[in-house]
Amino acid sequence: ISAAGRAQTSTGQVVNMMSNDTTQLQRFLQFFGFTLIAPIQIVISLVLIYRQVGNATWVGVAFMFLLVPINGVVFSNVSKMRRKVLKYSDARVKMINEIL
Repeated sequence: ISAAGRAQTSTGQVVNMMSNDTTQLQRFLQFFGFTLIAPIQIVISLVLIYRQVGNATWVGVAFMFLLVPINGVVFSNVSKMRRKVLKYSDARVKMINEIL
């Protein structure tokens, strides 16, 4: 990192970015296995539900697909709020480092 880059980035920001990157990597590794198995589980579950309730299964599936846009809006808002929280977290970490 250049001297100019270090001058523009506070210690709090660096520590916060490292912490967030580590958390994201941990989440990726944790859920990677789920993404491989999920399609198989979904198919098996749909077959078993279809055997129990028949065509009513497809009403539930359609409802889940209708909720996809709503989930998109909700998670978009959560993402925006998370970015705001990160700014405060950067400031907090910077202040604690200066105190120490």
